[in-house]
Order: sequence, then structure tokens, then C-alpha cells
Amino acid sequence: MASTGLLTNINPYRSGNVAVDFTSKPLQQFLLKQQKEEAKVEALQKYYKDVEKSLNSAGLSQEEVNILRKKIDSAKGYAIKFSDKVYRPSSDGYEAQSTLDSLWRDASDYIQGAKEERANTKATLEELDKERARGKHVRGDEEMVKSALLPYGDPNHRRASLRGVQIFDPHNEEKFTKSITEGVNPIIQEDTQTIFDTATKLDTGFDKKVKKAILNNDEAKKLANNGLIAYKTVPGTTEHIDDLFKDKDYVKQFSDRYGEVFKEIDPVTKMVIKPEIKTVEDFAKAYALKKMDPERIVSEEKGILNREGKFQEWKKRNNITAKNAADNTNAYIKALALQGSQEIFKKAMAGYRTKESFDDNKSITKLNFPKTIIDNYIDKNAALGVQRKLKDKGFKYEKSELTPVFGEDVNENIFYAYPKLDDKGNIIKGQYDWKNAVNVTYDIKNTVSEGTAGSARTSDIISGNNPKYDMLIKK
Repeated sequence: MASTGLLTNINPYRSGNVAVDFTSKPLQQFLLKQQKEEAKVEALQKYYKDVEKSLNSAGLSQEEVNILRKKIDSAKGYAIKFSDKVYRPSSDGYEAQSTLDSLWRDASDYIQGAKEERANTKATLEELDKERARGKHVRGDEEMVKSALLPYGDPNHRRASLRGVQIFDPHNEEKFTKSITEGVNPIIQEDTQTIFDTATKLDTGFDKKVKKAILNNDEAKKLANNGLIAYKTVPGTTEHIDDLFKDKDYVKQFSDRYGEVFKEIDPVTKMVIKPEIKTVEDFAKAYALKKMDPERIVSEEKGILNREGKFQEWKKRNNITAKNAADNTNAYIKALALQGSQEIFKKAMAGYRTKESFDDNKSITKLNFPKTIIDNYIDKNAALGVQRKLKDKGFKYEKSELTPVFGEDVNENIFYAYPKLDDKGNIIKGQYDWKNAVNVTYDIKNTVSEGTAGSARTSDIISGNNPKYDMLIKK
């Protein structure tokens, strides 16, 4: 009978020793196969141990090491639980071995990912530090940094990134002011102001020309809106104003100006309503309003001689004093006339004015001119015609002269009129020929300076010594 390779004449259920023929070919094949299977199992076991040994957790945080340990334990636990299938993969189509491989791969990938995240976080934070070192401000990085520093694998962990982080120049007050005031045009007004001595309160003789910039409410609102735009579009300004707005006491300093510019009239009560600063946007407008004053001096030109100054300069140049004033009266008046100073001329004339009117003409106020002026208008032949008519009747008259009176109407026109004569050529007291009065306003202004007044009264006017006259020196 041919050999089949199967064990024969052996009852495995009989007691006692059974002789096994290890030289049997089938048994040898079986044993060889078993050895190979065991070698494969040992090789797989060694392989997975080597995989575990290759996992290098250096550089991971303690929290990340703990996460890694859980992944390793999960892989090892699976290998033990499903060892038959893992180490004999053909039994289930390699499914268990594939699962174990993925568990170990997850642990390996975790280490790689954690190290990459840590390197990325470090690089990102270093970049932010460099920006700050360059003077930049950083905004919106708090949450990013907080989530990036969480352990890799934490549900709230996020990869560090500058996306969404604002990096900008800090607020520049000079640039801010320049940008928001551009296009805002105050009204320019010019005014001449007299400079008074602070001690004596007297006119110093000098004026100053002051040029002012007046910011009306329309232009002020334009300025405020420019400030709001800057707040919304310039990160540095946004940060600056946000920080200032936190100080409520500081914000109150801007309330009055803000309320004045944006005030409204209640259509029902007609009352003025001044709004308050309630939001940071309101404060941005109020902050901008402080960059231009409602009224500011643009330029100021001092040391300009005014009329008083010109007079004092002339007086000093010509050495006019009370003692020699009489000799210089007409020169003074002429100088004033040449300067075209009507106001000062009137002040000089005020020394000749009285508060009395003529009895026969209440509309004319008497002028008390000095003899040097009056002499120019005396009519030395006024009575000759009457005398001739009455000569044949036996009347004999001595030659008489008529001295005119001077007066001024409400328009400051100067007139002179001669006394009236009766039919005998005698002067009628208190009556003057106003019908034929002569307007000599221009002549007085021009010719009075050519005479020599020489009166004490005129000297007083020039020297300012007599308070009962209208002084040339402004009090």
C-alpha cells in the first residue's frame, strides 16, 4: 500500500504513549508552515514595537505628550484585543492589521503635526514681535495667540496665522490733524484795534491789525465728519480714540463744543437742544472739533501809527509845548489838514466852539475864532454906501468897519455874516445878515493854518492843559 503521508494505526484517543513519526512528509510540511506563521507573528510584533520606539515626543508640551500617550495606548490595546486577526491578517482579509496600522500612523502623524504647529506658532509670534519692535501696533491677535497655544489636538486649538490680525502704524496726531482739516475753510476777518497803555488806559498812538479765522458751524461739522471718517478707516486712529473714550472724565471736556456745533431747535418748543456725547462715534467727531479753534488769530501786525500817534509824532518832531503852542497853532492845523486828518481837525475846532446859538438864528452855533482869523474877514468899507446917501442931508459919519461873526450849522458847515445896519448906517446890535451869509468851511480849513492864532486858548487846546476843552490827547 502506497504511503499517503497521514498518520496510520494511531488512535489519538487511546491512553498511553503514542509513537509519532516526525519523518512523515505531511507533518514536516505542517511544522514548517507553523514555524513560518510564528516567525511572521514575531516579525509583526517586533515591527510594531519598533514603530512605538520610533515615536519621538521631544518638543511636545506635557499636554500634547498626554494626548500622544492615549493614542499609543489605543493602538497597543487594539493589538492585544485583536491579536489573532492582527497577526494572522489572512483570516479577516487584513482588516484588523490595517486598523492597527492606522492607529500607529495617527500617533506618528500627531507628533509631526504638533511639532509643525509649535514651529508655526513660534514663527508667527516672532513676526509679531518684530512688527512691534519696528513701532507697529498689533490688534486682534489675542484670540489667535490664545487658541494657537492650546495643545495640538485640543478642540479649540487653531493654527497660528496673521490673517485677521491688524498690524498698523500708531496714531499720528500731526497727520490726523492735517488730514481732517484739509478742505475746511474758516472765514477770514480783519480788524484794526487801538493799543491802550495797560497802566494809564490811554491811547498809545499805535494800532494793530488783527486777522482772524472764524470757523462757522457748517465748516465745523465738515471737520467733525472728517474726524469720524478717519476713526473708521485709520486703524491707529481707531485704537487711539477707542482708548481715550474709556476715560469718561476726559470725554466730558469735549461736550460743550460738540453740543454747540450740533445743537438743534425743537420745532415744537423752539428750545435749543444740545446733544451729548454718547457713542465712540460721537466722541470721534468731538475730538476732531478740538483741532480747530472757533476763532483764532491768523496774523497780527503791531506798531502801526494811528491818528493819535501821528499827531504825537508831529508834535514831538516840531517840539510843540504849551509855551510855544501859540506860535505853532497854524502850523499844527496846516499839518493836520495836509495829513487829511478830519477827526483831529475837528478836535482842534472844538476849542473854538461854544454851546451858544445866535438870537436871530437858532440853527447856527457860535464859533469863537481868534483875532488872527477874524481879521481876514473884516469889511473896512461896509458903511460907505450909506454915508454917501446921507451926506447931502447934513449927516456926518466917521468911517466904520464891520467885523463878522462866525457860526456852524448841524452839518458842521462854517458861515460868517456881517451885522445888520439901520438906515443911518449904524450897527443893529444882535442882528446879522444871515440871508447873505457866506459858507467858508473849505477856506477856514485851508487858510486858518496860514495865520498866527497866538491865543492862550489855542495853546491850551494843543497842549491839553485845560480840561474844559475837547482834548487832542484821547482819554
